[in-house]
Amino acid sequence: MKFSPFFSLSSKISFFTGLIIIIAAIIISVTVYVIFNSSLTDFTQHNLETEQKFVATEIETAFIDIANDLNVLANVPPIQGIIRSTESGGEDKIEKSSLKMWQNRLATIFSAMLKANGAYTQIRYIGISNKGKEIVRVNRTGNNIYRTHLSALSSKGDTAYFKTATTLSQGSIIFSQINYNEEKGQVQNPKIPTIRAMMPVYDKKQQIFGTLIINVNVKAFLRQILLSIGQRYPAYFYTTSGDLFIFNPKERTLIFYTKNNLARAGNGIPKVQKNIEAFRSVIDKNQKYDLVTKVIYSDDEKQNKLFTMLVKVNKNELVKHDKSVINTLLSVIILVCCLALILVYVFSNRLLKDLRNLAEMISHSTKKNKEAMDLPVHLRDEVGVLARALDKKTKLLYSLAAYDSLTGLPNRKKFIERLDETILRAKRNKTWVMLLFIDLNDFKQINDVYGHDYGDEVLVKFGTKLKDVMRESEFCARLAGDEFVAVLADLPIGEYDNLDKIYKRFMDSLQSTYSIKGVTFHLEIGLGYSIYPDDGSTIDDLMKKADMMMYQDKKNKKTQN
Repeated sequence: MKFSPFFSLSSKISFFTGLIIIIAAIIISVTVYVIFNSSLTDFTQHNLETEQKFVATEIETAFIDIANDLNVLANVPPIQGIIRSTESGGEDKIEKSSLKMWQNRLATIFSAMLKANGAYTQIRYIGISNKGKEIVRVNRTGNNIYRTHLSALSSKGDTAYFKTATTLSQGSIIFSQINYNEEKGQVQNPKIPTIRAMMPVYDKKQQIFGTLIINVNVKAFLRQILLSIGQRYPAYFYTTSGDLFIFNPKERTLIFYTKNNLARAGNGIPKVQKNIEAFRSVIDKNQKYDLVTKVIYSDDEKQNKLFTMLVKVNKNELVKHDKSVINTLLSVIILVCCLALILVYVFSNRLLKDLRNLAEMISHSTKKNKEAMDLPVHLRDEVGVLARALDKKTKLLYSLAAYDSLTGLPNRKKFIERLDETILRAKRNKTWVMLLFIDLNDFKQINDVYGHDYGDEVLVKFGTKLKDVMRESEFCARLAGDEFVAVLADLPIGEYDNLDKIYKRFMDSLQSTYSIKGVTFHLEIGLGYSIYPDDGSTIDDLMKKADMMMYQDKKNKKTQN
C-alpha cells in the first residue's frame, strides 16, 4: 500500500528543513570563500600523505596475508602425516596412510592454494634430510598448475633462503630477498622477480623437520595491489638489496630493475637507498614537486623491512586532480548539517512518535517472545510502509531459518526444537518417542553421473514422498545432504512389535522408483532408529544410536548385494 503524501513525514518536516537549507547555503558560501586560498595547499599535501600511507598499509596487509596462508598450510594434516610416515619407514601408523598418500594429499592442497592466488608461482615442502631434498613441490607456469614428479625434486640445502629458514624458531615466518627464481643453479625463464615466504616445520618432539616455502611473483603481486586500490601516482619501490620497481599508473605497468641495471630506469632516480634522503632534499628545493616516502614491512611488529616506497608528484598535477575543494565544502556541509540536525530534532520529536514506538516494539521482540509483533501496519505514512516491509521480512526470515529451501521440510534447527519438545512431552506422559534416521544409498553417484540438478530433483521428490508417509502426529526434517529424519511420538511403551511395523512401513514406502527428466532412479535407503528413553535420554544419544543402526543397515545391504 502506498502512503498518502499528505501524511508523509517528509511533508511534515520540509518547512523546517527548507529554512535550514537557506541558512546553510549562506554559511557555506561565506566559509568556502574565506578558507579556500589558505587551506588548499595544506589539504592536498595531507591528502597525498594519507593516501600513500593507505597504499603502504594495503601492501603490508597483503604480505601479512601471504604469511597467514603459510600458517594455514603448516597446520593441514598432511604436514605432520608426512613427518610420521617418514619417521616410521614410510607408513603413518596413526592414520594408516603411506608417505605417498600424504604427499598426494598435500600436493592437492598446494594446487588449491596456487589456484586461489594468481601471484603464487610455487609452493614447496622441503625436508632437512638429504641435503634439503624437496618432499612436495607444486608449480605454476602461466595458468598451468602442475606437481613436480618425485624424480625431478631437487635438494635446496645449499641455498641461502633454505639455510635462513632452518634457523627460525617454531611458528616464525620470514621473507627472503627478492631475486630471480633458480632451479639447479640456473635462472628460470621467463625471469620472474620472486620473494619467498618461509616457515620452519617442527615435529611433535619439537625437532625441526623441514620448511614450507611459498614463492611469490612480486611484480604481478605488487601490480595487482596497486591497481586494485587505484594508485593514482607514479611510485618507486626500493628493496633492501637495492633493486627497484617502478609503477606507472597511466600505462598500468610495473617494471623491475635490478641494482645492476638501474641506469635503464632513467635520470632523476636515486641509484641506491642511501641516496633517497639526498633525493628528498633536491625535491624540497624544487617547489614543483611533492615527495612522500613510506617504509613497508612484512609483519605487524614492523621488524622485517621489504620496501622503501617513494611517490613523486607534480604539485600542479596534484591540485588539478585532487578534490580538495569538494572535500572542504563537504566538511562545511557536515558542520552545518550538525547544527541543522539539532533544530530538526526539536521540531520532529513529536512527529516521529510512531517511528519511536516501532523501534521500541522491535527492541522488545526477543527470542523468548515468539508472539507476532503488533506492528502498526495500518499507518498510511512512511512508518506504515516500514512496518509492513518489516512484517513481511520477519515472516520470510523465520521461514528461511526454520525450513530447508530445497525440499520445504523443516531444517536441523527446527527439527531439534520440535524433538526437544516431543521428548519433554513423552517424559511427562511416560510414552515412547521413535527417531528414524534415513539416508539415500549411493546418492553421490546420481550427482556425479547426472549432475546436481538431477540430485536436487531426487531430494525434492524424496522429501515429498517422506511427507506423504508421515501421519498427523508425526513429523520429519532434512538434516543435510541426503540425510533425513522422522519422529513418531506418543508410542505406548513396551509394544516392540509396533516398532517393527513402523520400520517396515517406512522402508516399504520410501524405497521407490523416481523419474527425473526422463531418467528413472530406483532409490534404496539406509534406515536406522532409536527409542526414547530406551536408547538414550538426550537428542545426541538418540541421533547417534539411530545413525549407527542406519549405517549398519547400509553395510548389510551392500554385503547382500
